[in-house]
Amino acid sequence: MIIKNEGKYIRHVGGVMLVPGTNQLTKKQSEAFNAGVKANKLDAFLVEKGELVEVQTNSGKDANNVTDLTVDQAKKLISDVASIDTLTGWLADEKRGQARKSVVDALNAKLTELKTPATEE
Repeated sequence: MIIKNEGKYIRHVGGVMLVPGTNQLTKKQSEAFNAGVKANKLDAFLVEKGELVEVQTNSGKDANNVTDLTVDQAKKLISDVASIDTLTGWLADEKRGQARKSVVDALNAKLTELKTPATEE
């Protein structure tokens, strides 16, 4: 499951930490997230108001990986990822699957951006 945290703050739902931007959840984390939303009114409110959004494919199914998405959807999500581990996993999945050049390029560019130390001007 991919959850997009549209807010400015780190949120904890069902014991799952969601940083601002795109978050890739494991199956266990997805189950904990769903249980947390059902059990906590604040978490349910954050989903209802659109601060925490479950990413879906064009056909309306839940996206579990970047490979489930169109090129445009994938590139939008990639730009919001702050986790090198998520990007590395998505890159491996994309290369094993469709190996769409523009998605692979976007993943590599974002990985380079995150791995390059910021320089002071």
